Amino acid sequence: MRKVYAFLCKATSDDASLKEILVNVPCIVVENGRRLVRPEQIAINLEADDEIRPYLYSMPMELGEYNKLFVSLGAPEKPTPMQYVKVLEEFYALSRGEPLDPNEKVGTHRAVYGMFHSLRPESLINFGGGRPSQTRDIEDALQDVLCLYLPSRKKRLQKSTDLVFDDTPHFINRVKEGFHYPILVPLKDCHLFDDEQELISRLPTQLRPKYLSSLVQEQLCDGDEQTACVMGNNCVLESKLTSLLLSTHFSQAIVRLCKHTHGDLCDEKKVADTVGKFVSTVKVCCKQHLTSHLVYTESHEQIKGSDGKSFCFIEDNTLYVAHTDSTSKRFQWKLTRVINNGLGRPLADLLPLMFVLTVDDPSDISRELDMADIKRYTSGQQNDSSLPTLGTPIPEMYHHLLKSNPAHFFTPGDYVGFEVYDPDESDSEEEYTMSFLYAQVIKEASTDTELKFGLGRKYVINVGHTKTVSAADLYKFCRPNVAGPLVLYEGETDEEGTSTVKPPQSLEDAMEEVSNILEEAWKLPEKERKKVVRRLYLQWHPDKNPDSIELATEVCKHIQAELSRLEKGLPRKSRGEGGSASGGFDFGESSFSSSFNRWNSHARFHSQQRERFYEHYRGDDFSGWRTGSGQWVPPRSDGDGFPNPREAARWHRQATADLQAARDSLSGPGSSFEWTCLMCHQAVEKALKSVQLGKCGKYEMIHQIGGMARVLEASCRGELVGVGDAAMELSSIGSYLGCDDVYLRARYPNFHPAPGVPNDMFTCQHAERAIHLAHTILDMTQKVLS
Repeated sequence: MRKVYAFLCKATSDDASLKEILVNVPCIVVENGRRLVRPEQIAINLEADDEIRPYLYSMPMELGEYNKLFVSLGAPEKPTPMQYVKVLEEFYALSRGEPLDPNEKVGTHRAVYGMFHSLRPESLINFGGGRPSQTRDIEDALQDVLCLYLPSRKKRLQKSTDLVFDDTPHFINRVKEGFHYPILVPLKDCHLFDDEQELISRLPTQLRPKYLSSLVQEQLCDGDEQTACVMGNNCVLESKLTSLLLSTHFSQAIVRLCKHTHGDLCDEKKVADTVGKFVSTVKVCCKQHLTSHLVYTESHEQIKGSDGKSFCFIEDNTLYVAHTDSTSKRFQWKLTRVINNGLGRPLADLLPLMFVLTVDDPSDISRELDMADIKRYTSGQQNDSSLPTLGTPIPEMYHHLLKSNPAHFFTPGDYVGFEVYDPDESDSEEEYTMSFLYAQVIKEASTDTELKFGLGRKYVINVGHTKTVSAADLYKFCRPNVAGPLVLYEGETDEEGTSTVKPPQSLEDAMEEVSNILEEAWKLPEKERKKVVRRLYLQWHPDKNPDSIELATEVCKHIQAELSRLEKGLPRKSRGEGGSASGGFDFGESSFSSSFNRWNSHARFHSQQRERFYEHYRGDDFSGWRTGSGQWVPPRSDGDGFPNPREAARWHRQATADLQAARDSLSGPGSSFEWTCLMCHQAVEKALKSVQLGKCGKYEMIHQIGGMARVLEASCRGELVGVGDAAMELSSIGSYLGCDDVYLRARYPNFHPAPGVPNDMFTCQHAERAIHLAHTILDMTQKVLS
């Protein structure tokens, strides 16, 4: 054959027509002379182990001197995707669509591996004459291919467009018998261990298999309401996920991750709009357990035998999550995939997204991405990363910045204070009881009221979860101004936030404006009316207006007189009759009289907080308090050292409840002494953290109460003498003094020598001592807070 090839080298160089004939003629000797194959069945640089006989061969070494001839006849330097496509066609013709025998299966899998390997984005294939071909040339070569055969899980070669690619692995074991479509073999069976979805995306659109996620969706099984979350409307998981998804931190994180992945190709506005649409329409619903079945997306026909346990999924804009599984890694990964799918699959690397979804506080997201080495980018979008987390308490230091004026309209996107205190709950108490959460207005809710001054309106807000509330529960922030007094008269504002009435020029003007608002408020239900009255009274209280005490005092007297007049149904005195409104008349007491002492207490507290604020921020620049939309919003106060006595009292109240539960557990039937000790630990941990909140407004995220108490004792300068030793003894109970880990030993068997478990190791004496120590510590912490 050497003489033949030598002749052909000379002949083809002189006669181009001969070359065209030889392209389709088996003319290359392989298998030691036993077989002739066409040039397109040869790859010059193909390892012998990668040959797929009798369809694809490497160039025999003994014919190496004729490489130039074979390349001119169409043999590529390296195997091409088209060669592997033709190999798969040959195997299909040989098997006739029947199950492949073992040798055919090996050859088929080798061809699939070679095809996807040659389609790699970084591939560089040299065709005849050393001509380089970039990936674009390879893709173009497959654009004209109308049919590609790939192996199914039933060991048959089938058209790729008839197959289904499993892009949702958690479904695959649930669509075995009742599924209408053949499923593509796992690509790892072909020794392809890259991202399978990315591999499939390398194929031209007309050759890609169907995606399982486009054909099938998950649906809650009928009657699954029996597994409703035991925490009901107070579910922490549901609230946490809702707060996270609605936060600006989440939206900014997705944009950051997309820019990290796609660089300048990332359309920042499009990504932000997609996230905004998703989080505004999806609702989180927590179940104790989730049982679902699969249905076809188009027909909604249930797939037989597809019932199964689920961690989470989205159905009809509702994100269902299983509470009992929420701490497992499998839940976290499934949630990450579900959220990424809901966003349109913008991310290929899901690990950073899982970091985002598992933070305890949305404000920690940026730091988590920093630790994951996700680059920060300059953004053209509004960056409100310094804003507080929605649904968290507004520090009492900032309460005086909330406008008491009840006459306000609100617009979507406004950051506001949401009052969670109900004035009807404890009218007899004179102590300060107002409490506010950071919130953001989503939209105005429809109502049938048409009252002036914005009274009676309702708004949908984000307060860690969506909630529809009265306008009387929402407060705008006023601009901080340390250099002078707060604005006395705030006035009514319209939908654009501009004043609709002029500030009063005199006491008479102020009184008339108050009377107008009160007469409108009288058209509201009693509960809403009382909110408006309280806010109006606080707006004009002398303690909140130290620079206009005389004017504010007269207006407050007028408010009291007007309340009495309106309750008696008497008409308002016109200004033309002399005096103003009710001026000069004493209408006696009203049903609000019993509330004035408590409201006076509120105003005095605001005055004290205002003085503390002035002292703390004297000379500061407040430019950082403006949001991208121009609002004034107090930033997160983490680390500012503001005491938070309200939150401290809330934590101590739960500590007291935990201690009582420990006592009940010990005295009840079937006592578990380890649980009694654990509940005592929980009571003390909350009590110590309540002191931290009362002193500096934040607490440490640790559980070693012994070490925590000793640090706290040292910092309290004699107020908590002995609390460190008592807490360390409790945290070491049942072990050596100083181990400080009862919160672990009371729960987990691996902290005890086998075969013992916590229930074996803790005794009645341990439990009784734990209760005594916890009682002692809670008494000390209560005295400090008082």
